[in-house]
Amino acid sequence: AGITAERRHMMSAAEEVRDINVIHSRLVPRKDVLPAGFARGFTTVFETAFHPAHEAGGDFVNCFPIDADRLLVVAGDVSGHDLKAGFISSYFQGMCRGMIAMNASVAQVREYFNHFLHSEWNRHRRHHDGSDNILTSLSVCFLLFDFSRMSLACLNNGFPVPTLCNGEGEAISVGDGGPPLGWFGNPETQHTDIAMPASGSVVLFSDGLLDQAQPTGDSPYALSDRLFTGPKTLARVLLRNQRDDVLAVRFSWHRDAAAPAPRLLYAGTYPGDATDHVDDYQAQWNSAILLGVPDIDEDMRRDILLCCREAILNAMLHGSARRADRKCRLTICLVNRSLSIRVDDEGIGYDTRRTQPTPQPGEHISMGLRIIQCYATRVTTARSGATLTMDFTIASPIKQ
Repeated sequence: AGITAERRHMMSAAEEVRDINVIHSRLVPRKDVLPAGFARGFTTVFETAFHPAHEAGGDFVNCFPIDADRLLVVAGDVSGHDLKAGFISSYFQGMCRGMIAMNASVAQVREYFNHFLHSEWNRHRRHHDGSDNILTSLSVCFLLFDFSRMSLACLNNGFPVPTLCNGEGEAISVGDGGPPLGWFGNPETQHTDIAMPASGSVVLFSDGLLDQAQPTGDSPYALSDRLFTGPKTLARVLLRNQRDDVLAVRFSWHRDAAAPAPRLLYAGTYPGDATDHVDDYQAQWNSAILLGVPDIDEDMRRDILLCCREAILNAMLHGSARRADRKCRLTICLVNRSLSIRVDDEGIGYDTRRTQPTPQPGEHISMGLRIIQCYATRVTTARSGATLTMDFTIASPIKQ
């Protein structure tokens, strides 16, 4: 009888934990969360992927349409993976929703919850000798999109820095880090306000997704994209050996008559003297392309990788002049059925339009650029050639 009662108790506790997980999952917004008429003149898409590692997790995301032109996105990660983390997560979301409804500012929400964690919740976990037990903290990122002013405001405490990809294929970090809430009485973090492009997407993800991507060398952007667009059953394969909650969020927008916003697959920054590591970089590009376009033609994939290799070597050798203090950047994104790859360097540039010129004494004629123009659907340059964009039309359909 005692064993039976114990088993019933354990089953009841397990069911309650599952109920908590269901409630937590319901708080995660879906694609249809934006109201009709929001951001008139723009097409907007809100996407999430949430995969808790245990029955109750601490990662969360929520969004609050403030009015017809403003959207507040809040993503966070509570320390720990137990019921306590799930409780704190749900408590913060409810408190945040209530304060926003009462017209509180983002700074006021942050200040209130940091006070709760630091001065109330964690105060009871301190030992009598003044030393600290394991305290509860919250890494949280607030993003306010304002389509009336075309501005993006960010306030981030401890969450991985979000990335904006604009219509030119440029990947831009939004804001900075700072300590999580609950650590200090006054969490000093700079407020960031940047201009929103006419077409763009912002991607943010929790530490759990970064931890999942790093051991295999996968791009967290490509992994996020596959979680957004692939079938739900694919997550079990992509997130095998998962040990932490995985959360990814993407908000995209574009003017109604314009091309869709880019889907960022890869963003890498390299020193100008890193030519010896190009094989390692190529493996990363290959992984990102396979994740983002899983049924791409194999010959096309090889051609694209060759062009990426030639472009980044040109940027390192001739743009950044092999200097470690000059950076080169490569981004890969999808727009419609086109794979767009952008390479930037910190050099002075050169004329890339002349693929068959009569060379002048001492002038560099890039054979790599000739190769690129043979394979790419379209090649464009900016900043006197210091920015090179290669577009490749995907022959096979993109699996969704």
